Amino acid sequence: MSLPDFIQSLKILDTHEHLAGCEADYLELKKDILQDILCSYIQSDLISAGMSAAEMKRALDVRLTLPERWNLVSPFWEYVRFTGYGQMASEGIQDLLDAQLGRDSILEINERYHHLMNDHPYQRIIKEKCGINLALLDKIVPHPDLGIVTNILDSDHPVDADFFRCVYHLDNFIFPQVYNEIRFLEQRQNQSISCLNDWVSCCYMCIQNAIQKGVVGFKLALAYKRSLNFPYVARAEAERDFQDIIRNRKDISWEPMAMQVSEKVQNYLLHEILEFVRESRLPIQIHTGLQAGNANFIGNANPLLLNDLFVQYPEVNFILLHTSIPFTKEASLLVKMYPNVFMDASWVHVISPQDIIIAMQEWAEMLPVNKIMAFGGDLSSLICLYGHQKIARINLMRAFELILNKGVLSMKDAEAIVSSWLTTNPKTIFNLSV
Repeated sequence: MSLPDFIQSLKILDTHEHLAGCEADYLELKKDILQDILCSYIQSDLISAGMSAAEMKRALDVRLTLPERWNLVSPFWEYVRFTGYGQMASEGIQDLLDAQLGRDSILEINERYHHLMNDHPYQRIIKEKCGINLALLDKIVPHPDLGIVTNILDSDHPVDADFFRCVYHLDNFIFPQVYNEIRFLEQRQNQSISCLNDWVSCCYMCIQNAIQKGVVGFKLALAYKRSLNFPYVARAEAERDFQDIIRNRKDISWEPMAMQVSEKVQNYLLHEILEFVRESRLPIQIHTGLQAGNANFIGNANPLLLNDLFVQYPEVNFILLHTSIPFTKEASLLVKMYPNVFMDASWVHVISPQDIIIAMQEWAEMLPVNKIMAFGGDLSSLICLYGHQKIARINLMRAFELILNKGVLSMKDAEAIVSSWLTTNPKTIFNLSV
């Protein structure tokens, strides 16, 4: 069997997805082909290329005709169709719908899209077309009453265990944004919150409940909102600031009121939550590197800022999501140094296909084989998920063909490493039964 055929034959354990927890919920959200592909990273490239936010909003508005909406997208699509994000959408449409995006084809594509969505799309696309055996689901959903978002496991939304295992978002325990998040924890745990210990206790009970429901890991995405530097803060200092939150508390269910959580409180809570993670013996994924969207501070997500945590919590397994791009070299050295730090290549195959090909060549000769997980779609679109996994398999093939040409590895060695990166390592690190 050739290397491309071997890589194509592997069933992936996908380490990071944002799909709906079940097929019915997915179909409720995705009304047509443009809603499907534009609710992915291609949106960021289109806006980067000059499409306005107002134009994007109209392009997603199903009250307009599909040709009208495509006319808004089309001028900018020509600028981005060769980026990794553009390739991802194009490959999905080409292989799943046997078509190419364009004004003359958009209605036919949409008809084919609806036909595909009426034919058990989760089974057909995730399992059969993508070759994904199981995916780790990182999903937050709107609360029906409080104007906040919550973990899917803290909601009434189902999660289909044939396709997913859940990771549990911890950001709201460390950096809550509105007072209704306090109210949510009080209602969920039937306990009033009047001090820092009350808050920590409620967070602990939520985490324990999630563990009982079968979560396989945790997730932090705080780099979207702040630096990943979390210095130690004494409890007394944090309590003083937390009491300011309680004194200023406003509960208005129909209008969530913003609250100011000081860095001292955040830093204290991060360490408290990591103690719970340590106790659970489950790994924690941390968003590092480039943030999604079109405005943020990439320096806040440098994995070197986490160095102290790796030392302070040697029993916690930390997973650096997205290879920390553009800090991939720094992340690689941290993974090489620390037994409790692991590399995850979710998303990055379509951020920069060339960067990940270079990185994987380096990892083969730099990092222990068991420290790397090579694919996570990081998507809410089935069409784009297909395109992403196809590009990832091609990237793996190109990287390892270059390594084989150097004579460093045998074909048998290459097959063993790729298999570990795509299947064995995620299974081991997350203790998955598949």
